[in-house]
Amino acid sequence: MSDADVMYSRLDNEYGIPEGFTRLQGTVQAAYLSKSIIVIVGIPFGEEDEGYDLENGHNCDVMGCGSVGPHVLAYGSLTKGGA
Repeated sequence: MSDADVMYSRLDNEYGIPEGFTRLQGTVQAAYLSKSIIVIVGIPFGEEDEGYDLENGHNCDVMGCGSVGPHVLAYGSLTKGGA
């Protein structure tokens, strides 16, 4: 277990993660909001070739990252019903 995993585990236990939520895996640099969409960008944990899943890695093709600039860590709809 990495030092980051230990730190996040301690924070999760102390503050809790609300039911139905997942902590982002990576360092968040910015969040962009429109009227109906949120995009969170930053530096992902893990290597791209590990495959995309929230626990083990990041896949730029799946997340729609550009060839320059920060990686997309998460995105979604802010409208009722979500996307």
